[in-house]
Amino acid sequence: MSKKIYPTDVLEQAQSVFAIWNQIDASLTFGAQTTDVRNQRDASLLELRDTVKRVRNGGKATYGDDSPEYEMIGGTRVSERKTPVRKIKS
Repeated sequence: MSKKIYPTDVLEQAQSVFAIWNQIDASLTFGAQTTDVRNQRDASLLELRDTVKRVRNGGKATYGDDSPEYEMIGGTRVSERKTPVRKIKS
């Protein structure tokens, strides 16, 4: 059985907080603002990650996957990779 990463009464807690939130200030949009900012951050990071992958793949295609240039841009050279070790089941 996997360990739950959230409390068992999370739904009740959410309903209670939402009800109190509306009593305090119904026009409060803090959650929506953070969601928008988080989505923008995630989109930017995904785009940056794609750019990094393209640069590394370009270096790999241009100089080879065992070149020092490929290693300089963050790739792991073929000659420096560890061979996988298989464990024998006992």
